[in-house]
Amino acid sequence: MFLKIFRSYRFHSISPIILFLGIIISLSSCATTDYVGKTYAPTNNVDLYFDGNEVEVEYEVMGTARTEGMEGMSFNSIQNQLMKDAMKKGADGIIIDGLDEISRGSTSTTSSTVENKRVWNKNKTRYVSSTHTSEELHKIITAKLIKYKN
Repeated sequence: MFLKIFRSYRFHSISPIILFLGIIISLSSCATTDYVGKTYAPTNNVDLYFDGNEVEVEYEVMGTARTEGMEGMSFNSIQNQLMKDAMKKGADGIIIDGLDEISRGSTSTTSSTVENKRVWNKNKTRYVSSTHTSEELHKIITAKLIKYKN
């Protein structure tokens, strides 16, 4: 019964739509930012620093942000998302505290084949199995969001 439904025309016409929606959802959630701190009116620009001593004006630390990117994202893409989120929070600058990679789990795939051969009037069966395991690594940027004092 299940095979009849699986092979039906109706199922095949829906699957491209489901695939398309899955891709859109996964692309829209590639990096997420967690933020703890104060919020101000949004800004149009944010300056990037890697050391608090680089900031040449007085500032206050608004809060701390942590942006995590999905497997395969570059640190540059994650940094761009962090900068967008910092502007939404009203930051004038970002001081990068650290870059990190963490494991979010692993995926194992096993494939097996069975080969039947007839050798010297006898049946020979050979089983071949292989397993591939890959680790899912996420990249993280932690930073302080700052607001310039006027």
